[in-house]
Amino acid sequence: MKYLCESLCFVVLLMFAGSAFASENPLYSASTSRLTINAVDTDNQPGIFQDVVIEFARDDLWRLVNMREGVLLPHIEQVELVQTSSHPVQVFLRIKGAFPSGCGAIGEISQQQVGNKFTLSVYYQNDAWLQNPGLVVCTLATVKFSRVIPLETYGLAAGTYQYVLNNKFSGMFSLQADNQLAN
Repeated sequence: MKYLCESLCFVVLLMFAGSAFASENPLYSASTSRLTINAVDTDNQPGIFQDVVIEFARDDLWRLVNMREGVLLPHIEQVELVQTSSHPVQVFLRIKGAFPSGCGAIGEISQQQVGNKFTLSVYYQNDAWLQNPGLVVCTLATVKFSRVIPLETYGLAAGTYQYVLNNKFSGMFSLQADNQLAN
């Protein structure tokens, strides 16, 4: 019964996680000779460069056509670690907060793992309000949000891991055994 409850909770969490990660495979268009990359990491911040478009110029040269720097979401008020006890272990971060108006929205969510540290960045959605807030009329009501972010823990070795979200929230979790299915 406990396993059934944990499995059901996991399915529900996945439903709410939705498309938490907008990072998909890069897309190359042969007709335009353009490569579109949703997000590019740096050493310190995953997903900081977004909507990157590069175009084949000539020979071995590519030129940058478009890109924008993501804006970290400052309105996260709470981060809760959720860890299942079934094996392989699933680990999630549930974030909660409130936008000060009706115009904000969650955009790209990127994560990067180096050693035993997960670095996560949650950005604003790139829309007309973010690009030019003076041209968009917003409601004055605060809008609460909640999002479940799955951490990519499958295949990790047993040990203690750290997470840092938006350089503001941090915590730790442990895997008691190697996190993979038995053969």
